[in-house]
Amino acid sequence: MKIKIEFNQKKKKKKKKKKKKKKKKKKKKKKKKKKKKKKAHPLEESHFHELYPKFQEFLDIRKKLDPIDLFVNDYISRHFLKSSQSKPLLKSKL
Repeated sequence: MKIKIEFNQKKKKKKKKKKKKKKKKKKKKKKKKKKKKKKAHPLEESHFHELYPKFQEFLDIRKKLDPIDLFVNDYISRHFLKSSQSKPLLKSKL
């Protein structure tokens, strides 16, 4: 019985070591992925007007449906809105 118990314990230790190695590898991969962050695209508001003829229509509808810019985040204001349209986010108001 002792031999079986010892054998089982050794197996468990090996499994734990393998799990730890896998976790370390995953962490390393995550770190590498974080470093490789790239922008989604380099386009700005002026580019969208050229690419999409009805972009101004979209902006007008967006402004009509969201007059206080509740659903505007940094990304939206940076890429889709003119500097005159973009306001500071509501974080300061909350």
